[in-house]
Amino acid sequence: MNSFKNKKKLGIAFEREIIDFFWNKNGAAIRVAGSGAIRKPSCDIIAKLNEIYAIEAKKTREDYIYLDKEQIQNLIIFADKMGFEPIIIVKFKREIKCINARNLNFKDDNKSIKLTKEDCLKLEDYFI
Repeated sequence: MNSFKNKKKLGIAFEREIIDFFWNKNGAAIRVAGSGAIRKPSCDIIAKLNEIYAIEAKKTREDYIYLDKEQIQNLIIFADKMGFEPIIIVKFKREIKCINARNLNFKDDNKSIKLTKEDCLKLEDYFI
């Protein structure tokens, strides 16, 4: 199996892990077909617990990840149009954390932002 297919498979497995989290909390969640493949703003997962969330799922083997400014802006645009909260959920090594995309501070000239696990809350703490 080539590297791209393996990464995609791991990404889908992580998205399913997030979906299971919401269902186990008595909420609901579903993967968005074609996310990342279409040129319009979208998200990876739509979930509902206390609110409805547009979720972007990311994985890294590090204690940090670089997020693409345009992708995050598109997540916020999508969430605003739908009336959802834009959430980024990151698996740092084996620890899953999240942050509201509105809390990210991109500088005007930056195309990406470094997000560390210290910048985020534990998944369970965010969705109490």
